[in-house]
Amino acid sequence: MRKLASFLLTVTLSCMMLASCASKPTSEDLTPTTEPSSLSAFEGPVNDILDRIINDTIAKNILVDEELKGITCYEKSVDPDSCQDILGLTPAEFTSDIEAALEAKPDGSWFAHSIVLIRCKDGSDVAALAECISQGTNPARFGCIKAEAIVTGYTGQYILLCASFQNTCDAIYTTFTELSALPVKRIDRENTWNGDGMLG
Repeated sequence: MRKLASFLLTVTLSCMMLASCASKPTSEDLTPTTEPSSLSAFEGPVNDILDRIINDTIAKNILVDEELKGITCYEKSVDPDSCQDILGLTPAEFTSDIEAALEAKPDGSWFAHSIVLIRCKDGSDVAALAECISQGTNPARFGCIKAEAIVTGYTGQYILLCASFQNTCDAIYTTFTELSALPVKRIDRENTWNGDGMLG
């Protein structure tokens, strides 16, 4: 009888141990069920990102003095009143899709040079907006001179528009791709507005 009781006790304890092991969470159970938030191309305010793109490009010492390196720029927000000439967007399109846009350009109209960084609102079709901005921006908005090239890049929720010398556009775009945490796509607008580069 004692042996039977001992056997039953052993069987009962074994069953309890197996049940306990089966109820322990596996490594899969410990994995969070919520997906991590999507990676952003850039972090921080638009003005800080734009400053870094410009300063990192200048620090490379690959531009000649009459290009970006020798031009002192001020920054100004693009808004529904100024967006049509700069971005080629209507005020309604701007308000609907753009969270923030900042332009860096020289004071006065002696340089056909502008760099705009745009952060789009969540849910916006960034690729379509980038194409629209590339084709819609006014290359002759600098007065009596025109930009030599217009290069647009987009990544995540950000669009970069550069209207300037070809070398400056290329250099700015390269820095934009280097700083972005996500892949960048480029749009080159065909120069149909000016056969003589920077001269009107």
